[in-house]
Amino acid sequence: MTEVILAAWIGGGCTILAATIAFGTLAYQGGQSRAADRLARKQAFNEKLYGDGVAAARTLSSAAGAYMTRLYVAQQQVEIAAHARPERGEAWPPTIRFVEFFALRDAFEDALTDLIFLIEERLIADQRLEIFKLAFAAKAHEVREAFNAELQWTLMRALPHQFPDGRLAPYEPVSPETLERLKSGIDQLAAPLLDCSAFCEDLIVELQNTHLGEVFESRLSHRVPQDPSKIVIKLDDHVKIRQWIRSTPWDLNNRRIEAAVQANLQRPSSGESGE
Repeated sequence: MTEVILAAWIGGGCTILAATIAFGTLAYQGGQSRAADRLARKQAFNEKLYGDGVAAARTLSSAAGAYMTRLYVAQQQVEIAAHARPERGEAWPPTIRFVEFFALRDAFEDALTDLIFLIEERLIADQRLEIFKLAFAAKAHEVREAFNAELQWTLMRALPHQFPDGRLAPYEPVSPETLERLKSGIDQLAAPLLDCSAFCEDLIVELQNTHLGEVFESRLSHRVPQDPSKIVIKLDDHVKIRQWIRSTPWDLNNRRIEAAVQANLQRPSSGESGE
């Protein structure tokens, strides 16, 4: 009887052991499968981030470049017209029209908004990417401030006017003083546009290093500006970049607005009695 009981205990123990091993194997395989699934989903997300990010950066860089190039072409045409009158006794009216710059501005703003929204939607991949969103927003503020009423008025005076029927109003070249104001205003507007294009290049470099560096076992070097005061956006320098952003007119203006709002909220309303 004892041998029968012992055999039953041994058999039951073996069954339990086998079941435990089988369960453990299934649990391990399940964990491996879930880990593989997470890795595959992460890889797919990163690949889409890379493709969408590069496309959005290229679109913004092209929009900023088109805006900047058209500004300098307009400046050149206005300058040629101004110099041609005293030398040849006739004006060569510029072919660019003032309304073109609103379309260029809108294309730049649309591309910038799309890229900022894209970064916001993919921050889960790397929260350091937020420094690109903030840097682009800071430069967009400079672009808007530079395309101010003074520059718009100067451009309007410097370029030919076209009537609704297509006829051009008689063109009068600008004075040397107006030409200098135009050059100064265009330079102030072109500088942040150029910075936006440079930041797009920085973003593309970071996307390649982050998402393709391990695949190709290589890393791209960042650009090295000739002007050492120019900012290069690097994810590894995100703390330093945030400090720079806090010094920009955009961030300073935001903080002034926030302080004013907080002060108004804390101010007692006229209906409250003072005690």
